[in-house]
Parts: sequence; structure tokens; C-alpha cells
Amino acid sequence: MKNTLGLILAEVKNYQKRFVFTGVLIMVLSSIVWVRPALIRHAVDVEIANGDYQGMVNVFSLIVLVLLFEALLKYRVTYLANWVAQSVSLDLRTKLFKHIMSFRLKFFDRTPVGKLVTRLISDIDGIANVFSNGLLNAIGDLLTLTVVLIAMFIINPSLTLIVILPIPVLLFATRIFQKHIKKIVCGRKESGVEYE
Repeated sequence: MKNTLGLILAEVKNYQKRFVFTGVLIMVLSSIVWVRPALIRHAVDVEIANGDYQGMVNVFSLIVLVLLFEALLKYRVTYLANWVAQSVSLDLRTKLFKHIMSFRLKFFDRTPVGKLVTRLISDIDGIANVFSNGLLNAIGDLLTLTVVLIAMFIINPSLTLIVILPIPVLLFATRIFQKHIKKIVCGRKESGVEYE
């Protein structure tokens, strides 16, 4: 697994600046998730409690600005991640095509077309998804979760502990679900390979 991930990441070398920049944008996006809830809390605890209409308008304006900023960041992250994913996918497909074209005709007589198509299309698409949806989103989600948990512990530690109590049960259920889905996906992939 480590070797495969290393090979995939080696393909990103040509697009390293954009990949790193996307990672930085994801970190910025993850680090500001607490801003909107904090503004809403301030609006409820201070502005509404004091009946300050102008203060409410100011807080609402700030929330709209934060939403616009988040939307722009998310758009940029999605665009860059997909750009890197499609570029890596193109490079890999080009290399595989050149490699397959160097084979003797006897190889094509013995190998089912479905197997070649699966390797050239679905496997490469899976690698592209690692960059567009998988790797960077996983990092972003972990950072977001960390920031949210820290903010929750600062606001109310005892309530935070109650909220995170069911997490081990959810992780266990997710693991069981993952195993069942993996069997189904692998079974479908194998049956797809048999077609000619």
C-alpha cells in the first residue's frame, strides 16, 4: 500500500506547486470553520439579548462575508484538486497506452478486452479520485474535525465529552460497512473483467 501511494504521489511531481497550494487552501478553509458558529453565538448572546438591531445587522453582514469567502475558497480548492487529478490521470493514461502499444499481438489474443479496459479506465479513474476527492478532502476533514473539537473543548469540555462518546461505536459500524462494501465492489470488478 505504501509503495502504491508512493508511486501515485510521484506522478504529482510535475504539478507539485498546485498540489501544495491546494493543501494550503484546505488548511485555511479548515481553520475558519469556527468563525460562523462563533458569530451566531455572539449574535444570540449579545445582540439579541440586548435588543441591538444594528449589532444584529453587523453580525449578519459578517456572516455573509464569511460565507462568500468560504464559497470562493471551496470553489478554488475543488478546481485545483480536479485539475491536478485530471492532469495525473492524463499522464498515467499516456504512459499506459505507450506501454500497451509496445506489446506483441499475441498478448491481445490472450488477454480479455474487459481486463484491459478495467485497468486503463476504472483503475486510472480511481487514482484520479484519490487526488480530486480522496487525499486532500481527507486531510481537510481531519483538520476541520480537529479545529471543531478544540473549539468545543474551549467552550464546554463536559458537553464535548458527551458528544464524542458515541464515536467509537460509529467507527466500529463504519469498519463493518466498509468490509461489506469492499466485497461487493471487488466482486463486481472481477465480473466486469470477464467480459470481452
